[in-house]
This record gives sequence, C-alpha cells and structure tokens, in this order.
Amino acid sequence: MKENILLVDDQPTFRSVLKDKLAQEGYKAIEVPNAELAVEVLKHKSIELVFISKHPLSQMSDIRTLKILNQNFPKIKTICLADNVQRSRIVKYKQHGANEIISKSAIFEVTNSYLDKILSSEISSRA
Repeated sequence: MKENILLVDDQPTFRSVLKDKLAQEGYKAIEVPNAELAVEVLKHKSIELVFISKHPLSQMSDIRTLKILNQNFPKIKTICLADNVQRSRIVKYKQHGANEIISKSAIFEVTNSYLDKILSSEISSRA
C-alpha cells in the first residue's frame, strides 16, 4: 500500500466508494464523517493527503478545517472536493492552503499518477 489518505465527507456511501477506488489504486485510506474527527485522526496517524469536502453536519467548516491543517499539519497535502463551487470559494480554498480543488463528480476519474504527483510535489500552495 502507498501513502495514507484521510477522507473527510459527511456522506458514508461517497466515502466508502472513494476508499474502495483508492484501495484499487494501491492507496490506504481512512474515512471520517467530519472535521473534528479528522483533526483527531491527524494527531495520531501518519497521513500524507487529506480529501476535504464541504461537511454541513460538522461544527467546523471546510475553510476552518483548511486553516487548522495549514497551521498544525503544514506538510499534509489537501484536496478540496466540491461541486458547483463559486469562484470566490475556490480562491478561499487556495488562500487557506488547498493544494488542489476537484469536482466531487470527477474524483473517480483521478488517476494514480495524478495522486502520485500531488504526494511527491515539493511545491505547496500553502500560504
């Protein structure tokens, strides 16, 4: 198995399907339903990449989650999953440390080589 990946999404079916796809690509993924649990996992596990989606059931917004990751776990790469996101939100994602923004519907088309490129990248968009 390759790098550890954390999936943060409030939809269990989406998380499960994405986790299975990542496993087929050779990645090990941990899934959590909200940002609060994500922060706890990050404190105790070696995670290389976090997929974050908007999670309305969480006490913590996706932007706040990015801020916490940027401040406390600056070496972790982040990909925001979003559909129908306004340009201003994309700018906020980038300002708060997202390495990439990918449409939720397109995530299943992401290739192994694309993830490898993100994980091996020395260049980070974090502020």
